[in-house]
Amino acid sequence: MSINSKLISLFIYLFLQNISAQEVDPFESYLEGDYHHIISNKTTSPPLYLASAHAHLDHYKQADSLFKTFDAKVKSSSLYLNEKGFLLLKMFQLDEAKNNFEQALAISTRNNNQEGVRLSATNLALYHFAVGNSDLQYQFANQALNSCILLYGKEAIITGRMYNNLALAFGRLENNEESLKYYQMALSLFKTKKKDYINPYICRVKINISLLNLKQKNNKEAEETALDALNFTNNDNNNITFVYITLGTIYSEINELKFAKNYLNEALKINQTDHTKERIEILNNLANVARLDKDYKSAKNYLDSSISLNKLNYNEGNSLNNLLSMDAYLSSFYIQGLTYFDHYYKISLKIKHLKSAINSFEHCILILDEERKMRVTQKDKIQLGQISKGVYDKLIKACYDLSTRTFNKQVYEQQIFTHIQQSKASVLNESLNENDALHFSGVPKNIIEEERYLKSQLMYYEQLVS
Repeated sequence: MSINSKLISLFIYLFLQNISAQEVDPFESYLEGDYHHIISNKTTSPPLYLASAHAHLDHYKQADSLFKTFDAKVKSSSLYLNEKGFLLLKMFQLDEAKNNFEQALAISTRNNNQEGVRLSATNLALYHFAVGNSDLQYQFANQALNSCILLYGKEAIITGRMYNNLALAFGRLENNEESLKYYQMALSLFKTKKKDYINPYICRVKINISLLNLKQKNNKEAEETALDALNFTNNDNNNITFVYITLGTIYSEINELKFAKNYLNEALKINQTDHTKERIEILNNLANVARLDKDYKSAKNYLDSSISLNKLNYNEGNSLNNLLSMDAYLSSFYIQGLTYFDHYYKISLKIKHLKSAINSFEHCILILDEERKMRVTQKDKIQLGQISKGVYDKLIKACYDLSTRTFNKQVYEQQIFTHIQQSKASVLNESLNENDALHFSGVPKNIIEEERYLKSQLMYYEQLVS
């Protein structure tokens, strides 16, 4: 799993966040995502907007307290259900969030409330993004766009935001051409406004285009687009942080570690109050840069901080039911495993580092097993299978090498056998999921059989070459 896999968490974060604007009217501030303005004017902002603002800024306790103050009538409204559902989604209470969004969509549809339909569909797209159902993510993102156009027209700023969301959905479907098309549509719309407060919208779309280029290994275009995004931040710390994280990720990919470290450290300096998930991602990326730079002590310190932050309730431990982000948690332990793995093989040859690598990779397997329960589409289960294979490869090698250097050889040989069987099961599960996906997609059986034959021949010739 390369650092690209960690971009999933960043994509989720970018998708969840709305963009800061500079509107004064409470509804406009709410609609355009100017949450700091709502909180700074809490005496005049409607209470439901205030609760929503705290939820969007990761102020979970404040948001939860405010949501509890509303009466039954408000709690049955589509706006309340959407905003409370958004908080539940960010707190990883996925089933409850989905239930809220579906109720809100039903109420809005029944009352012909197009803004409610737009918001509900947008949130359901977020939910399906979180659980890995790319097809339904696209379906709801498209519904949100259609409702938005019906309500606000094709030239409204919020319509540009819906273009951006649909582009993200196409990206998850690996339809990069359509993804870029809708990003460009959003960008063109925002540029026509020629107002300073539109700049952050342009900044965010450019960031997403940069990430899309990075995903396609167009590293130069990714770098240039991200650097250009710095011209549209309006000196807003949140926007600057997003650009710095993106640049840090890009420079990590192309092994420009000094630049990567500098940008990520600047992002960390800025991100000290809001958006804990974002700070966790920065720490994970800094840890990976330190690992690549063979600064293993710093890498471990960053990871300790990242793991300790990844809690919904700070009074509880890091159980899988008390996480802000399971994707970030997986990244933390995978990078931790790689750090100990590299430290052992490249420098120390100390058994304690090899044992720590094994513990970290085994933790990754537990997290992947939990993630697999949440995934509903064959495509996403296949992706998890591919990640699992990379973890098992490292884990089995570490166990084998440890078995040759310890008196407890039989114990580690048993671990090797267990992990090999688990790896085989994972590969078989991935193969079955892939086969099911092909059948579901309507691929003719003879084509599937021909592909299977060609794969077996390829494996045979690869073995001959090796």
